[in-house]
Order: sequence, then C-alpha cells, then structure tokens
Amino acid sequence: MPLLGKEVASATIVRLVKQLGDPVQVGDVAAEVSIDKVDVEIPATTAGTVAAVFVREGDEVPVGFPLLAVSPPAARPRLADDPPQLGNRIDHTGE
Repeated sequence: MPLLGKEVASATIVRLVKQLGDPVQVGDVAAEVSIDKVDVEIPATTAGTVAAVFVREGDEVPVGFPLLAVSPPAARPRLADDPPQLGNRIDHTGE
C-alpha cells in the first residue's frame, strides 16, 4: 500500500483489479482503495504475473503493506550466442 498522503495511515480495499495469475504491466491499475470515502486507483509498480494476493476486498490495509506479489516476466527462450561443443561423436549404429 503506497503512501497516499501525510495524514493517511491506512485504506480499505474496494476492489482488486488484478488477480492471481493475471499479467500486469507497470502502471496498470492493480487495486482500488477507499480513503475517507474517496476511491483511489493503485497502479502496479512492477511488470510480470501476479504470483500472490495478500489482501481481500473489504480489508483495511496500513500504508506499506504489500497488496500483491508480482513475479518477473518469463524469460523468452533463445539460442545461446556461443553453444557448447559436442566434441567427438560416438557412432551407435555398430558400423
């Protein structure tokens, strides 16, 4: 839960926009919280996939408490720049 003002110590989770397994980009709305009857969108600060959800709608959350855990985006498979050499090949045909 990010700092939302000097006088704000906590906020109530109104809606979780991102759920477990959802892809997320930096700046995507991750959750909506209510502070003194004003709803505020909380943006994601990390890109990847939601790996854990630590709060539920209706929870009152203190500033600094994590709402979600985001795992980094999966690395795309690629060919190695310098693949290992196989060395001497063994003929298994019996000839």
